[in-house]
Amino acid sequence: MRKEILRMEQIITYLDEEKVLDCARLNLFQGEIIGVVGLNNAGKSVLVGGITGVYPCTSGRIFFEEEELYITSIKEAREKGIFYIQPDSSLMDTFTVAENIFLTKEKNSSFFINRKLLDERTEDILKMFGLGAIGDIPISELDNYDKLVVEICKAFVSNTKIIVLDGILTELEANQLTQLQQLLNMLASLQISIIIIEQYVRKILSLCDRLFILNSGRTVGTLDKEEFDINRIVSLMIGHEVSEEEEPIYLNAVSSVEETVLLFQDVCYKNILNRLSFDVKKNEIVGILNVDRYAKDTIIDVLSGIKSITGGRVLVEEKEFHPRNMEDSINAKISIVSDKYNFFKGWTVEEIINFPALKRHSSMLGILNKSELRYITEELIGEYILKEKELYVRNRKISADRLMQKKIALCRGLSINPKLLVLINPIKGIDIISKDEIYKDINSLKAKNIAILVISSDLNDLTLLCDRMLIIKYGSVVDAIDIQNTAKDKIFKKYGRYLKQM
Repeated sequence: MRKEILRMEQIITYLDEEKVLDCARLNLFQGEIIGVVGLNNAGKSVLVGGITGVYPCTSGRIFFEEEELYITSIKEAREKGIFYIQPDSSLMDTFTVAENIFLTKEKNSSFFINRKLLDERTEDILKMFGLGAIGDIPISELDNYDKLVVEICKAFVSNTKIIVLDGILTELEANQLTQLQQLLNMLASLQISIIIIEQYVRKILSLCDRLFILNSGRTVGTLDKEEFDINRIVSLMIGHEVSEEEEPIYLNAVSSVEETVLLFQDVCYKNILNRLSFDVKKNEIVGILNVDRYAKDTIIDVLSGIKSITGGRVLVEEKEFHPRNMEDSINAKISIVSDKYNFFKGWTVEEIINFPALKRHSSMLGILNKSELRYITEELIGEYILKEKELYVRNRKISADRLMQKKIALCRGLSINPKLLVLINPIKGIDIISKDEIYKDINSLKAKNIAILVISSDLNDLTLLCDRMLIIKYGSVVDAIDIQNTAKDKIFKKYGRYLKQM
């Protein structure tokens, strides 16, 4: 009979007052490899974060080796034998492989180093894990796969009992996945348990003994290996039935004849964006379904001047756009409303809304036009905040209410009178009634000659908000769907088909 090493029951987790997990569950046996899958923001990393110390759970019960515990930090998790590995390596680039494996452990306090013994131990462990004589090579010279193996080696010599791999499969080639499978099977034979967190189903199925499926913060399915069925798994992930049948759909939908505000034309960035082309027109809401997280982040970074494209063109109102920073974007009347509010502590509602517009409403000597700023703020507050909330009081502090915070963030984005408004996960983290309010606010902007780009990981929100929706896969638009003329179930089936392929 297998020994259960971990059990998580009725896990509820709030992050910044947002309920991310709602009665989620998971269990793990000794020497078992399990997968945790779900869409972006389904709660995968947050659930496992309850045992890695990254996201301590708010309520629920966690049993580790039959003892109830509550972990609050990565260090505490490692002391219990739970080792967390994510894409951003925890290894020290300037240290050698040997030094990373043996000398960076928290419990090491030896001042003198027996170099010969260190080299011998390193050679043994590297040979065991299928790496060559690379003990004296700096970490910075290794590729992603070898770095991953070194982190696993480090976990092994630290007497780990559970290794968590979070999102590390995405960049691995097929031959590397085969090597990893052999390595994980060896660890399992040594009674080390493995948890793999992943969005792309096909990469994980061959590795796992069981699969836990999350949807909107809940564990909606647990499947044994013999029950693995790609249609069933994807149906549970998206909350909608999918099948092998190909449904006709409006492909490559042509946008309206309105003026084009933003145009990405064959845009490339390293290996993330691959001849990406799309447009957003005035008085139109275009959605990008966040299937490809790296592409989504890069699009935002390009528009905000953090990254410069390596090929193609970005045009704003038919002029080439090469922002160097966020100020250039604001000057071009591009406003990006993040799902992370970054409100300054102690600031009033007025100050937060006005912040992006300060430079636009000041003289060459830096003197603010306070009356103009006050007019803009009160207009925005009157239209988007007062109609739902109690009478506005000047200089009031920020409310903890999620809807109010969403509305303040929207008003801040509108304070520069943008031509292009980019909204990132605008409906995330609010209740159904509040969602309707945000839907109305965003739809009302179409009548104000604003082009709106909505980037979201929630397919349902995009189908309710947008005129067109783009599905981006491997850095390119693979479908543009006319939402107004396409049945919702066909859109879900189309999305499910892409998930099955990835």
